[in-house]
Amino acid sequence: MRYETTTSLAPAAALLAAEEYFIGELGLTERVRSPKTIEFECGGGHVAINILGERPTTLEIETRDWGAPTTEFIHRLPR
Repeated sequence: MRYETTTSLAPAAALLAAEEYFIGELGLTERVRSPKTIEFECGGGHVAINILGERPTTLEIETRDWGAPTTEFIHRLPR
C-alpha cells in the first residue's frame, strides 16, 4: 500500500518521529537510513518513508503488512 501525506514537521523531525513510532513503539528494525529515507522491517513486512518535498514536508510511505500502524502514524503527524 502507498500513502502520501504532508506535515508541518521539518524533514529530519518527520523521520525521527517515524523512528520513535515504528522502532520505539512497535519494535520494527531499521533497515535503511539516509537524510531523506528511512525503512523498517519486521516479520516479512516493511515500511519505507521517503521525503518528497519541504515546506510543507511531503512524505511518501510504502508498506506491506503494516497498513493499520502506518495509518495511525499518519494521523499522529502534526499538520
